[in-house]
Amino acid sequence: MPGETTAPPAWQRLVPLLRCPVNRQPLSLAPQSFADRLDANRKTGPLPCEAAETGRLQINLAEPIEAVLLRSDGQVGYVVQNEVPILLPDHGMRLSAAQTGTIS
Repeated sequence: MPGETTAPPAWQRLVPLLRCPVNRQPLSLAPQSFADRLDANRKTGPLPCEAAETGRLQINLAEPIEAVLLRSDGQVGYVVQNEVPILLPDHGMRLSAAQTGTIS
């Protein structure tokens, strides 16, 4: 129907409650353009980031990256795949200053 809006996915309504599993800092939704760039990199090769807490990044590269949740300090991001925020310590991506500078 005209004028009807679609409700956001349930996980998006929970973002204000979500916290980093490592240091409990709040998370916020990164711009879609940032998630799209990471997803494009996922398709063509390794992601341009490293694991934040462990030596090996554990993101499932077979699934599309739908969104990215950023820790409030901008140093770590967590992906959303299949409408599920993956908030596990070994799934956090350490983001470089160059990457966080491009988030807008």
